[in-house]
Amino acid sequence: MIVILIGIGVVLGVRQFGGDSTPSEQIVENEETEVAEGSPYDFADRFALIWMSGNYSVLFDMVHEDSQRLTPYTVFADFYNNFEAVTSLTKITVSVVNVTAEAASFHVDLRTRYYGTFEYKVVLKLANLDGNFYVIW
Repeated sequence: MIVILIGIGVVLGVRQFGGDSTPSEQIVENEETEVAEGSPYDFADRFALIWMSGNYSVLFDMVHEDSQRLTPYTVFADFYNNFEAVTSLTKITVSVVNVTAEAASFHVDLRTRYYGTFEYKVVLKLANLDGNFYVIW
């Protein structure tokens, strides 16, 4: 299990980021809309909601095009799907901790069938392209 969490850290560039956790209470109502426009916080909140929904094709659409070229959708989706299977994931809660125009920090709470509960923080770099924010994955 530790190896998996370390793998997540390597792939996502994990580093801790300070701030108070503010879990989203919204529900993803329309996953087919374009990438969230507006503030980086709005984008980060939507990213967290889509991540929790498990809709990896929409999540991938929120990834910067340069990152998409380096990591094709099949690799991206396989990473998340394999992680769910290996950890026996039963529930994931992702909340936005801190956001700037350059990065978003998330608190992730994983509930698994066999390994119990794991919590970690991840910081993802953000890019603003023509008024839309994207994750650099």
